[in-house]
Amino acid sequence: MRILETDYHVLADWAVRCPDAALIEQVRSQLVTFSPNSISPAAAIHQDATILQLGLTNLQHAYPNGNWAEMILVAMDAPTATLSPEEMRTTVRSMVLQRGVAKSVFDNKKSFDAHIDKLRTINQQYYQELLACFTLPNSEAIREGEHIHETYAAQLKRLGDPNTLNASQIAAYFAVHQAEHRLTQVVLSLSAHKLDGRFPTDLSTTVADFGGALPACPYHDGPPDYSITNGGTGMRISYPEVKIGKVVIPKLEFKYASTENLPAEN
Repeated sequence: MRILETDYHVLADWAVRCPDAALIEQVRSQLVTFSPNSISPAAAIHQDATILQLGLTNLQHAYPNGNWAEMILVAMDAPTATLSPEEMRTTVRSMVLQRGVAKSVFDNKKSFDAHIDKLRTINQQYYQELLACFTLPNSEAIREGEHIHETYAAQLKRLGDPNTLNASQIAAYFAVHQAEHRLTQVVLSLSAHKLDGRFPTDLSTTVADFGGALPACPYHDGPPDYSITNGGTGMRISYPEVKIGKVVIPKLEFKYASTENLPAEN
């Protein structure tokens, strides 16, 4: 995801400097056909759920005589290099008890397996609700994700960190990805419509490129804020900072300041 976000910025930065309007338009057409939904929160959740279920199964197989304690410490990002196997087991018991796990979980394999099965069931329910959440529009998904996280956070004592997944933050992250995709499309359109090295004075020139309506911000439902700078040789465009529930999505902005000196317009 972060690589894609960097690529969007690089693409926009290329477009504002490119003198070939036809080439910019060709690239913009290719960008439009690329759907940001091809990288979806549902896919990320499914992958995380699969890895988690495999990890729980491996834990059951490793208990009580295998490296179960080391596996849990690694999942918690706790140091293991200087600990003996017995010290690892002691450390794990202490850490998970602090998370509210009953001491009896470690009495025997039957009680340990029962606890892991309970975690498996809770996580299956959690992931099912997450998948349903991510079918909602972005703003609703962020709010519902916040509710889901608050509901399950205390139960997700996965012998690890209960904050591994925060549904509202995941929904916000993918919403920002969609916003960057849309904003980059507008930057390319503006760049293709430059006249004598100057950007359009407003967004109306680009509306036809998008079928009569500019791409709306996926979490703000409004067009981007746009203005020219330095007599039109530079520009800035942005979606505003938005707070949805407890999640703050920062301002998303692209700026270009040209150092080229153009003659004044008549």
